[in-house]
Order: sequence, then structure tokens, then C-alpha cells
Amino acid sequence: MRSMAPKQEGVPQKEIESEPFIEVNEEVRNKVLEIVGDIKEKKEQAKLLFIWVRDNIKYKHPPKVWGNLSALQSKSGDCGSSSFLFVSFCRALKIPARVVFGRIFREGGQSTPHAWAECYIE
Repeated sequence: MRSMAPKQEGVPQKEIESEPFIEVNEEVRNKVLEIVGDIKEKKEQAKLLFIWVRDNIKYKHPPKVWGNLSALQSKSGDCGSSSFLFVSFCRALKIPARVVFGRIFREGGQSTPHAWAECYIE
């Protein structure tokens, strides 16, 4: 389900819309409003959202179900689920955000898949 979010100059529309695994619905919007309260500055909102995800989502790999809604409801998930949740929170406030997938390289050449979130604040 796509939102009818207004276009933001220079920002790919998909980075402010709902999409699979990153659903922006009433449950997400209500949680976001609870977290940010009266804060209006985008940078401060993003910080509060990040801190909430960091402090409230227990790391669990693999998650039972992928996606932001599962992470929000179960208060658990892996790096992907936590990233999906943070991105959905940002998008609920029209802060452009995306999930990035890559690898973490360790000493000795070992690598591990990883996911993280990026948000864009002017």
C-alpha cells in the first residue's frame, strides 16, 4: 500500500512511503507520536526514534517474522528488523529513510551479513 505523501525535492519518493517489511500504518504512527511528543525538529525526532529502537528492541536472530510490524509487536528482531522499524518510524514523520544491506568484515577476512538504516535530514 503506497502513501500519498507529498513529493520532496531531490528525495526518491519510495524513501518516504510504506512498502513491504516497512509498513507505515496507524500503529506505527501512534507509536511515533508517543515517542517524539511535541518535538518538531527532524534531527531531534530521528534521534529519539533511534534511541527508542536501540533501547526497546531485543536482538533476536533469526526473527520469527520479518518486518517492522513484527519487531514493534514482539519488541524483538535482528539488525534487519530493527532497521525496518527505524525506517518506518522515520517515514511516518516524512523523514526520508532506507535500509541498506551489506557485510561486516572482521580481522582474518571473515564477514557477516548486516543491515542498517540511513535517514536524510537537511
